[in-house]
Amino acid sequence: MVLSSLRKWQELSETTDIIPREKASVLDVVQNYYDEEDDTTKNIALCNIISLMPLHDVDSGPSSYFVFGYEAAIAIALAIDHLNQGNGTLVEEVDGLNQRCSIRFTSKYIGHTLKQINSRVNNDNSTRLPSAVLGAFRSAVSSPSSIVTGLYGFPQISGASTSAALDDKDQYPKFARTIPSDDGVAEAIIEYFDETLGLDHLVVMNINDSFGNSYVRALKNAATKLAPNMTIVQIPIDETADDETIRGAIAFIKASKYNHIFCIVLFSYYDKIMMEASRMGVAGDGEHNWLFSDLFSGVLNDREFEKGSSLQLAYRGTGMLKSSAMVGGKYPAFASSIRALKDNADDFRYLSRIIPDFDQTPYYDSKSFLDPIQFDYAMFFYDAAILLGLAACDAIRRDDLMLTGDDLYNNIVNYPGFQGVSGNVILDPMTGTRMPSSTFYTLTNFVQEERIDPETGNIMVKFNSVLTDQYFNGTWTPIVPYVFNDGTTKPSLGIPAPALDSNPIQSWVRAIACILCASGILLSIGFALWTWYRRSTRIILASQPFFLYLICGGCFLMATAIIPLQFDKEIADTNGCTIACNATVWLAFIGFAIVFSSIVSKTHRINLLMQNANRYSRIKVTVRDTVIPVVVLVSFNIILLSLMAALHPLTYEIEVVKVDEFGQPEETHGYCAAMNGTLYYLIPLSLLNLSSVIVAIFECWRARNIATEFAESQYIFKALISIVLVVFIGGPILFIAMDNPNAMVFVSSGIIFVAVCAILLLMFVPKIMYHRKLQIEKAKNGAGASGRTSRMSSYTNFSSSSRSTEFNLNDNKSQETERIITTKTKKELCEEIRLLKKQLKRAKSERANRLEENESLMKESHSCEGEGDSDGKVGLQMIEESCPTSMQEIQDDLPSNHEDIPTSSLDEEKG
Repeated sequence: MVLSSLRKWQELSETTDIIPREKASVLDVVQNYYDEEDDTTKNIALCNIISLMPLHDVDSGPSSYFVFGYEAAIAIALAIDHLNQGNGTLVEEVDGLNQRCSIRFTSKYIGHTLKQINSRVNNDNSTRLPSAVLGAFRSAVSSPSSIVTGLYGFPQISGASTSAALDDKDQYPKFARTIPSDDGVAEAIIEYFDETLGLDHLVVMNINDSFGNSYVRALKNAATKLAPNMTIVQIPIDETADDETIRGAIAFIKASKYNHIFCIVLFSYYDKIMMEASRMGVAGDGEHNWLFSDLFSGVLNDREFEKGSSLQLAYRGTGMLKSSAMVGGKYPAFASSIRALKDNADDFRYLSRIIPDFDQTPYYDSKSFLDPIQFDYAMFFYDAAILLGLAACDAIRRDDLMLTGDDLYNNIVNYPGFQGVSGNVILDPMTGTRMPSSTFYTLTNFVQEERIDPETGNIMVKFNSVLTDQYFNGTWTPIVPYVFNDGTTKPSLGIPAPALDSNPIQSWVRAIACILCASGILLSIGFALWTWYRRSTRIILASQPFFLYLICGGCFLMATAIIPLQFDKEIADTNGCTIACNATVWLAFIGFAIVFSSIVSKTHRINLLMQNANRYSRIKVTVRDTVIPVVVLVSFNIILLSLMAALHPLTYEIEVVKVDEFGQPEETHGYCAAMNGTLYYLIPLSLLNLSSVIVAIFECWRARNIATEFAESQYIFKALISIVLVVFIGGPILFIAMDNPNAMVFVSSGIIFVAVCAILLLMFVPKIMYHRKLQIEKAKNGAGASGRTSRMSSYTNFSSSSRSTEFNLNDNKSQETERIITTKTKKELCEEIRLLKKQLKRAKSERANRLEENESLMKESHSCEGEGDSDGKVGLQMIEESCPTSMQEIQDDLPSNHEDIPTSSLDEEKG
């Protein structure tokens, strides 16, 4: 028989005369007891332990039994027997305790009503007063019972009550427990919700009593400490809540829009709550996930649900968070001891005598009862009984076996600790509560298993308990993946996911930007290839191909800046977008610097030549002389950009434009943000490149009156003015549309494209057209000898008339320079044309007058009958010689400074 020692001392305490207790003592003494084990006679103290066990539901009648109450009652009986025998199988400190301690322990089991408690501690028969109390389960029962036991000076130890309010020593001076309080459990729960699930919003439904409300306070305190961003909504339910009250609570959960619910209610409420939650769409829908406290223990045991039913869908993927003893290393040995006790029929018959109504329960003959143990409370109560015994033996005075309630309680809370079946049992001396770090916390996942009912053919579902996570020493350790209500291992968000509008760059905007980018790149490459292909022609040699290549290269870089401009979260991550931001700045600034420094060099070269031409001096300007501005400007850009990239680079930031009721972003947009100090580089870069534009415009303005062969300065000036106008209009638009990525990309791409096209088209198209015109003229010159001779003569006359005023870099290399046609200003040329028009008009008038005189003379000659034909011919010849009708005579009458006006111009004016 396993419980032989308990039975022996229990019967002895009922049949032997016991000396009345001394004042304040909590022990009964049996004098002159003959101990057969060591053949001695001695005084023995009896410690009468009263166990407050919830064996049945008082409101539902005696037929409603609680399995956890009977499991804990049997565990206490086993612990008392081990104390009396000195059996250290489970706890080493108990080994040989019967030989070194004169206390023996007995047990009585009563219900957990105040009437039963008060009748026991206030018994007129002083021989059977309690020495200490084990229990109760619910904190709502432990609170008043510990007040009563404290008033009578009896220590009370619970293995199940977790309310943090019981730590108040002013109210509960003799209360202790071998299970952590809700404060310890709450920290583990909050860490799971915060770190593992990543939740910021949680609904807690609790029973509206001291235990439930204290539990919620502990959760809120833990959230304030460990997860300050977490919002906890409390929904209390009274113990007498009806269906309407439950319906209102579920409606409140639905209105909150929270997806994770932690439930702390009584055993009998879970089905009602989950049925209503399923009906209202806050359970079983795949979005809402329910977790329960340790009060949920046993709800799903030995139950099956039809697949597709409301409860099956609601309980699918649920879980239970609690402090646990079964994960400790001593659980197998403890379970083995319990099974040995169960297998002994005599022990079970004896238990039915001392535990009320045990033989009336369905567990008495059940094969599954205690195999396995369903609740951790059995192990916590076993350790509670062991702690009481060890503390009593440690505190007893051997001479008179006197032990007060105060001494016993102080020894309980200050006991150095022992390795119990639930872990290392150490209490906090200030509160009498077990240290949270000395026990385990577990998350149990209820995973469904299907079978087909052979009788009905329906698919039935039962839920198996699967340990998924374990918490110890402040760390959650995953064991197996947790399966949530939607059947996946990925938790849903704590609140509904917002319909986030991240303002991505639209596909049509990307398409336009790509077209503009490709066009700019193709134009740059195309004109560079044309320059290389025509590199030996005079038009290319005269335009200095080195600078043409630079301009094409700079425009190529500017056009490629449109590519990283399109990067957002749809294409790359934040790091990639940050790289794109800096790449855009590099490509745009370097390309811009190359283009405009080249333009400055070209226009400055023309002005330099004109200055020397006006002084009638010869000068030779090489590429090395004019490339210096390019090198300087590009070098400064590279230095500033490198410093910026190394010290204060641009970063891609996400700005929240609009949030929902939970503070979640509903609308965002990404942009390239300047860090503190980035502007110290961007502002000098902008001013530096702006200065190159100003210098380029100034050089073009200086060359405005210079008539060169290809009029290159005029086209450059037009390109610069076009760019300035576009930036003047597009800049404010960019500033206004900073919050709109689509507008930013569209306008920025348009500005870059217009700048590239204005430069390339106005630089190269006139050259291409001029070259094509020359090709056409050459083709026409080859059509016939007479035409070729005439045109060559005309071209020779024009060349010879204008060559005297051309200024070349080198007379021997006239094919490599652009000819300056005249040094006169436009105003001077217009004045000369006006004078020519007046002289031409006067010449026409004089010729008309002389023609009239000629006609009159002809008539007179015909009327003269006596005169001969020879005289008439001589007169006509004299008239014709007197008419200055040739262009040569008109040119001879012009001022001496007209030589630079080509004959073709006069012919056009004549027409």
